[in-house]
Amino acid sequence: DGGEGVLANESNSLWINDDNSVGFNSDHAIAGFQINIVGATVNGASGGAAEDAEFMISTSPTMVLGFSLSGAVIPAGSGVLFDLDLSGHITGLSGIVVSDASGNALDFTFSRRQSGN
Repeated sequence: DGGEGVLANESNSLWINDDNSVGFNSDHAIAGFQINIVGATVNGASGGAAEDAEFMISTSPTMVLGFSLSGAVIPAGSGVLFDLDLSGHITGLSGIVVSDASGNALDFTFSRRQSGN
């Protein structure tokens, strides 16, 4: 089920906020990510912890990719990973790939976030 339904404060999880931002909670520093967006077309992505860490953020109509050319990482913790500019209504995240500074995969799940949280 891809982790759907776990609480948004679950360790190593991603969720969708009401404002189309993607929230995260990570026990590890994040050096890169690739996330498929389900149900909507991606026009762009920016902001959040990814922009704070000076990540290069690239998008396609269905995917967001972020990493640092300088080796910077997003510190362990929680908050907004990035903000999405979308056409349509996002229904989920899939194909989640998150890596640490050594290129090792970090096991992340998608959790639905209740409206208003």
